Amino acid sequence: MYSDGRDPELTIVVNHAPPSVEFSPISTLPPELLSSIFILARPQSRFPPVLPFEVVISHVSRYWREVALSTPQLWNKIYIYSSASTKWIRPYLRRSGCHIPLDVYIDVYRADRPRLPGENSSRRSNQLKAATIPLLLHFDRIRRVSILCHHESTALALLSGFVNPMPRLESFKVRYDYISPTADQRSHFSLFGGSSPQLAFLETDMPNILPASMMLDKLTTLYLHNLSQGVGFDFRSFARILTSPPNLRNLSLNGSINSHTWPVHHASPKFTMKNLQALRLLDDGPTAMRMLLSVSAPKLESLWLDCSFDSFQAVFDSPQFNGKPKFPNLHYLTIQTDNLFLSERFSKLFPTITHLHLPYPDFYRHVLHLENALVGRWRGVHTLVLTMYRERNEQRLVATLLGLLPMRRNSGRPLKSLLVDQDHLKVLRAPPRLSSQVDLQLVSPENYQEVWWNLNEHSQAED
Repeated sequence: MYSDGRDPELTIVVNHAPPSVEFSPISTLPPELLSSIFILARPQSRFPPVLPFEVVISHVSRYWREVALSTPQLWNKIYIYSSASTKWIRPYLRRSGCHIPLDVYIDVYRADRPRLPGENSSRRSNQLKAATIPLLLHFDRIRRVSILCHHESTALALLSGFVNPMPRLESFKVRYDYISPTADQRSHFSLFGGSSPQLAFLETDMPNILPASMMLDKLTTLYLHNLSQGVGFDFRSFARILTSPPNLRNLSLNGSINSHTWPVHHASPKFTMKNLQALRLLDDGPTAMRMLLSVSAPKLESLWLDCSFDSFQAVFDSPQFNGKPKFPNLHYLTIQTDNLFLSERFSKLFPTITHLHLPYPDFYRHVLHLENALVGRWRGVHTLVLTMYRERNEQRLVATLLGLLPMRRNSGRPLKSLLVDQDHLKVLRAPPRLSSQVDLQLVSPENYQEVWWNLNEHSQAED
């Protein structure tokens, strides 16, 4: 520590503030008020090339520096982008005091990518793990953790440090790209020491490192991604993981588990998720099919399907979907396919929806099936959402909507809202006949309250 209070680790080169800064009106504010202004002005996210806001203001004047260094809330977000950036850890820990919760964002994706073909990342992984030891000594203060890297080995190296109980942890994310052939690491360490009583949000690309038993009474949102047969789940263990958190409301599954251990429950579901409100099934069609048949979710409001539908004949034929709706409270349905051929069949499965979201639909083929569904079982749909524009024929898109809107109006159940992305809006804003028949708006979290849409927007803003 220098005599003027500067940290040698955080010394930066800045232009000296002119003398007038010391006597400017804002520098006459009481320190309590100036501190509150600093806290409110701090950006929610940070970009690697830009100096952190709190560091910049601490170099404006002596008075600002005194106030900034005595405001622990300015220093509780720690961003790590490389091994070199870990030099910020100790000063931030010191300046944030002993009681302020810590939010840790580790984004080493670019630094973790191999610079040469076949380069081994283990050395960088171990360096990064060693450099974060001072941070992990404050495990009892950590509130949020987000880890993004390129290599699975780097993710494992970092995660192996989170072995202590974390009483304040509320949100934990770990994501990576490159999957290397590694042994199952579950028995090598227990994440959070099996205890994280405040954990409400968990997103992981590494389901194999979840503790075999962990109390997750507060968990409301779970992203269980990168499932594979190598993870080692069978149907029983998988169902136990999904049903253990009593308050789980949002569940996103990506990948597959061993189909030999997961029978097709054609006649009736096998487990209940009594508080589940939003379900997203990605990537693997057979797993999505089995999940829909195996689960009972009486409170389910939103369903997002982004998978192959080749295996869905078992769902279409299941007696579970005959008679009363299996998901009686389902209102939001997203079908992420450009093929509208199955629209009528999906309307039989999910007749109660009010919001239909079609990412990149192809209005050139099978439009009749969508029209039949929207004037048949989907008469309750009042909001149509179109995103991820890839239409090859703009005139066909406009003509389809100009034909569909009068059909719904003549049936006595007009479509009220058409929510679209920027690219759709450029095409659909021009025809006056269209805007006069439906409320055309740019889709946003304010007018589209679908869980996964909002979670994605929030996650991008946070990261």
